[in-house]
Amino acid sequence: MRGPAAPRAPAYAKVMTRERQFFVRKSKFTLGRELLARPPMCDYAIGDDRTISRSHVEIEYERDERCFFVRVLGKNSIVVNTQVVTRGTRIPLREPANTLKIGNECVYFLLPRDASQQRNGKRRAAGKDKAHRDGSNHGSAGSGAGSGSAKEEIGEQGAAAEDRGMRG
Repeated sequence: MRGPAAPRAPAYAKVMTRERQFFVRKSKFTLGRELLARPPMCDYAIGDDRTISRSHVEIEYERDERCFFVRVLGKNSIVVNTQVVTRGTRIPLREPANTLKIGNECVYFLLPRDASQQRNGKRRAAGKDKAHRDGSNHGSAGSGAGSGSAKEEIGEQGAAAEDRGMRG
């Protein structure tokens, strides 16, 4: 008989393709090509398209920057949102929903709502302080933190990304 299941670490982000989804529980991981009849050479296999390297991109959370960064390891470039990123280049993933075009696969990298709201809340708070010092009051609608779990919030952003037409 099995004992109680060990608690799972919280998800930092969610990676979605048309056919797969992964909850990211590491601060550094790789995405790449699925290898038939062999174990993958990456943390998350996103497809078997030959234009995707076995270990094509590395995504890592930088504590000092409080942001995820993507670095291209593969021979072929990728597109992050609308920016072409070539081999060896590293750029931040600052949006709550980022689209990565890797080979013929469209990959969504989604952050939990509370993480993106924290960053935006700090910007709003800084703007309110400045407005108060300047004597201006333009009013700003604040948004409360979501009450759902990180998984639910990530799922909502995936749906929002789909609604905005970010399909591959």
